[in-house]
Amino acid sequence: MGPDEVLIVYPIGNRKAMTDLQGYAEQQLGRRCIVVHSTPPIRNEDPRQFLPEPTKSELMDELVETVQKNGYDWSAGALKVMLYNRKIAMEIRQEFGQRGLHFDPTTVKMLAFGEGFEQCAMTWKAMLPYYLDLREPIENDYELSVSGMPLLRSADFKERIALQGDVRLFLWQLSDGRPMGLFARGMARLTDPQLFTSISVDPKKIAVFSEAGEQFWPSTSESAPAVRASSGGSIRIPVYTSIRQFPTDKAYYIVGDGLTFDEFRRALVSSGVVDK
Repeated sequence: MGPDEVLIVYPIGNRKAMTDLQGYAEQQLGRRCIVVHSTPPIRNEDPRQFLPEPTKSELMDELVETVQKNGYDWSAGALKVMLYNRKIAMEIRQEFGQRGLHFDPTTVKMLAFGEGFEQCAMTWKAMLPYYLDLREPIENDYELSVSGMPLLRSADFKERIALQGDVRLFLWQLSDGRPMGLFARGMARLTDPQLFTSISVDPKKIAVFSEAGEQFWPSTSESAPAVRASSGGSIRIPVYTSIRQFPTDKAYYIVGDGLTFDEFRRALVSSGVVDK
């Protein structure tokens, strides 16, 4: 880390490995190590107790706008994500002020990493760019993260590519040579629609898996699949947002079969992103 960089630690429990890591970071970095003490909302917690008056109004405005744009048919689990992101944003601002630190939201670069790559490391920073008035998304560093996705245990990470808006494409190569990718957003709001990407490639040359290794495509379920093939020779896949709002908001790991890495990469990079 450089002298103008700050480490923000989200502790997971109080096991010795966690407290040792936290203590070492504080010892080495001093005031440039901020340990988040906010915790995710629990069932009986009244969020009004920690939200200042102006933020309560902002929260209501955000909920009203969300309903106007996305209706009522979305998971209340997303409220937990929104509230915790707000708590973290308020704590970061407060800690920076108390420590005499400053960041410029128009130029600052923020990077998220940890456990898991497609879980906490994405979910608990998804809305921070909006609540901290950041110009840029918070990027995710796979190589400093841990994932539970079985195929990633033997995969080589290749690159992270910035696509349209805040959409990012992560690319790997599996030990058997097959290419793998994941579309994910670097920032999101409750008011945003579910995004989809349409990949112009033979659907028979694509397999799609969940972060737990469950097969999404070819579909093994009788219910309407979130991943769909078109008659024109393309396949539509949801873009991962990680805010737990819609049933389609999951990590969709795309694996190429019979495609070289370069062919796979070109097809995914040139895919379009839509909200329908």
